[in-house]
Amino acid sequence: MRWVLLKSIEAGKILINNKDIVRPILGIADVSRAIRAVIDSPKAGIYNLASFYDTVENISNMVSTLTTARVNTQPDISGAYNFSMDTRKFQQTYNF
Repeated sequence: MRWVLLKSIEAGKILINNKDIVRPILGIADVSRAIRAVIDSPKAGIYNLASFYDTVENISNMVSTLTTARVNTQPDISGAYNFSMDTRKFQQTYNF
């Protein structure tokens, strides 16, 4: 999200397409806490992490609010898909 934030400040606009697809976002603070939890108590496994999920449109609107950049919706691109993952395994294993 930081890259989107910087580009929107420079350009004054946020170009989006496929505004209704869902994407996971993982914040630096959450990944840092997760790494600390794994270092402190290693448990074998493959885990998914996400701080939150939201649509491209909602994420862009959040960035717009922070930067005053305007959201400019472009035509959708074919083949785009929702992307979500189940993060419960990490949450339950590490009480996260």
